Amino acid sequence: MIAGVVTQGSGNFWGYWEYYVTSFWVKVSTDGVQWKYVECGRIFDTYQDSEHSIANYKKIVNKFAKPVKARYVRILPEGWRNAPMMRAGVLVCEPECEKKRLQYDMQNSLTSSTGGPSLSSPWGDGSFETIASNWRQPVSGIVYNFYNTKGGLQLKQSSCIKENTEYTVLMQIQISNVDPNKWRALFTTAAWNNDGLYVQGYFQLRPTTLVCSNQILSPDYFYWLAMSRNKDGIVTLYVNGYKCASGKPTQNKGFELPTDDMIFFHGVPADQNPEGHVSSIRIWSSVISDKDIQSFSGCLLPSEGKSQCSDSVILNLPIDAYSASSTSNGGVMVNNQYCQSPRLNSQYSWCPVSYQNSWLQMDTGVVQTITGVVTQGYKFSNYWVQTFRVEVSADASVWRQVECGRVFSGNVDYDSKVKTFFSAAVEARYVRILPLTWYNAPLMRAAVLVCEKACESGHLDYQMRSLRSATGGPDLQAPWGEGDFVPFAKDEGFDYPYFDIQFYPEMSFDACKEACNSDEKCGLVALYKNNGKGCWLKYGFGHDKGQGRRENRDRTIHFHIESLIYRLMAPVGYKFLGGQGLQLDEGSCLKTTDDYSILVDAMFGNIGDGLKRVISSKTWGDKGVYLSNRKIGLFPTSSGMQCVQSVLPYYAFKIGMTRTSDGEIKLYVNGILCASGFPPYADGFKLDPHDIQFFYDANSE
Repeated sequence: MIAGVVTQGSGNFWGYWEYYVTSFWVKVSTDGVQWKYVECGRIFDTYQDSEHSIANYKKIVNKFAKPVKARYVRILPEGWRNAPMMRAGVLVCEPECEKKRLQYDMQNSLTSSTGGPSLSSPWGDGSFETIASNWRQPVSGIVYNFYNTKGGLQLKQSSCIKENTEYTVLMQIQISNVDPNKWRALFTTAAWNNDGLYVQGYFQLRPTTLVCSNQILSPDYFYWLAMSRNKDGIVTLYVNGYKCASGKPTQNKGFELPTDDMIFFHGVPADQNPEGHVSSIRIWSSVISDKDIQSFSGCLLPSEGKSQCSDSVILNLPIDAYSASSTSNGGVMVNNQYCQSPRLNSQYSWCPVSYQNSWLQMDTGVVQTITGVVTQGYKFSNYWVQTFRVEVSADASVWRQVECGRVFSGNVDYDSKVKTFFSAAVEARYVRILPLTWYNAPLMRAAVLVCEKACESGHLDYQMRSLRSATGGPDLQAPWGEGDFVPFAKDEGFDYPYFDIQFYPEMSFDACKEACNSDEKCGLVALYKNNGKGCWLKYGFGHDKGQGRRENRDRTIHFHIESLIYRLMAPVGYKFLGGQGLQLDEGSCLKTTDDYSILVDAMFGNIGDGLKRVISSKTWGDKGVYLSNRKIGLFPTSSGMQCVQSVLPYYAFKIGMTRTSDGEIKLYVNGILCASGFPPYADGFKLDPHDIQFFYDANSE
C-alpha cells in the first residue's frame, strides 16, 4: 500500500542551487501500463519557503488522503523554481514485523527487512556507500555512513518491540573517531538521561561498571557489538560474539527500554557523536542465547580449557615445532640463521616474505590447556608486531579464533617479552599468531603460555632450554633482568654451544683477531661472509688466541670445532650477567622446607676473589651457598663448611646442597661430598616456602 511521496530539490548538484519542484501530480499503476491519478488529479504543493536555499535540501512529505494499492509511482511536475529538478521517495504502509524482531540491513534503505517501523534520521541524513573488504576486515557491500555532525538514527519501536524489560540489540559498526579519552554514543534513549552503550576506547555501558576491558576498539575494523537484558535485570555485553561483561545495573531503571525511543549514534552533547559506518542493526523483543549471538556475529569459539590453572608457564618450543605462512628462507625454520629463529630469546626472529595474511604457527605437541602467548620483536633492530589475532586448533586443520577474533596488543619495542593472556583458557595443540599491525615490519619471536602442570614426585628439573621445568611445576623467574639461552651452532657436522663476549658490527677480520688477542677470555672469532664486516668474540675454552675464519655462507656464524674438553665441560643453557639471577616460588611443588636437595650445573666467568652467591632463600638474609676465593662454601664462614676443590673460570661444575629433616647440611662439587654440618644460622637453612634464589645478591655479590 502506497501512502504518499517525499520530495527534495536538487541539492548542490553541479552548482545548481535553488532548483526544485514546487507542485506536482501523482499517478500510480499496478502493472506499469495502466495509470491512474491519485485523488482525481490533485495538485500537491511542496515548497513555500522564502529561503530557497533551505527549500533546495528540505524533504517534504506529502501523504495521500487514503493509501492506494500500487506498485509503480510517477511524479509529474506542475510548477518549479528555475528547473524541475527533484529527488524523491515513496511512503509505504508499515508492514507488521516478523516474530517480534527488527533487522536493518542498510541496503540503500532504513527500512527493516523483517517488517515493522523504519529508522529515521531527525538530526540530519547520513549517506549510503559501497565499501570493499580487505585482509584485515572482511566487511564489504553497502553500508550507512553516519557523521559526527549529523547522521544519528532514531527508532519508534513500540509497534514491534513491545517488551521493555527483555530485549537484545546487535549492530555491526566501524567507528572512525574512537578516542580512549572521549565518549562516543552508540545506543541511548532520553529516558536513560542519554546514558547507555558507549565507546571510550572500550565498549561499555555508561555509567555502570560493565566494561569490555579485554580489548580497545580500533577505528580500522568493523565490530559486532551487542547488549541484552533479561527480565531479572541482568545486562550482558558482547564484542564480535564474545561475552565480555555481565551484571545487574541499578541506574536508569536497570536500563529498561522506554516505550518509543531508541537512539543510535547520536550523543548529547554533540562532541559525543561518533562517526563511522553501520552495516546492520538487529533488535529482538527477547534475550537470545550466547550461541545465537556468536552465530549472528560469525564466531566459532574453540573448546574451553579443561584444566583449572593455578598458574601459567612459558612453553618455549624447539625450532622444529614452528612453521609459518612464509619465511625468508623458503619456509625452513633453522637455528641461528638471519630471520629464521622464532623462539623467544633467539638471536634473530621469524620474518615473513609476505606481510599481509601472514602467520606464525607453534605445535605444542599435544592437545592441552593454552592460556596465552608471549611475543618479542626482532633481536637487534626496530621491528616488532603491535597488534595481532590468535587462532588455535586441535589438528592443524580446523581453526578457531580466540575470543571471536579479538585484536590483542603486542610489543612496543624490539626485545621486551610481552605476555598476552586470553580471557579464558582454550583447549588446543596448535597456536597461530596473525600480525595485524607492526612497526616497520612484522618480525617476531614467540612462545605459548600453558597451564602449570603439577610437578612429579616433588621434583623440579630445569634443563635450561627455557625457564620451564621438564617435570612440571612452576617456571623460574628473572625479576632482576633477563639473560639469554645459549643455542646450538653447527659446523663440520658437529653440534656445539657457544658464548658471546662482544659483537662489533663494523669490524674487519684483522681488527677482530686483534681485539680477541687483547681480551684474556677470547679464544674464537667469527665473521660474516668473505670480507664482509661483523665480528664476534667468543670465550676461549682452550683454543689458541684469535682463531677464526671467514664464513662461506651468507650471515651464518662459523666457529672452529671444539676440543673434547670443551664439548664435555661447556654447558648449554642460560647465560646471565652479574645481577641477573633467577628466582623460584617452589611452594606448589615442594611441600616441605626443611628436607630438600638442590643441584646446580653452572659455569662461572667472574670468579675473582670476592663473594659470589650461588644459592639463597629470602629467610636466609645474606647467608647461603657462596663462591669465595674460587671455593664453594656456606656463608658465614664460621659455619666451617667450605669445599677444598677449586672452581675454575669458564668450566662447568655441578654444585649440590642438601638438608635433612634433622638439619644436617651437605655440600657437593661434581658429585663429591666436600662439606657437612649442622649450621646454627638462618633457622638451620630451612627454605622460605615461596622463595629460592640463584646467582643473585642484593649487595651485588
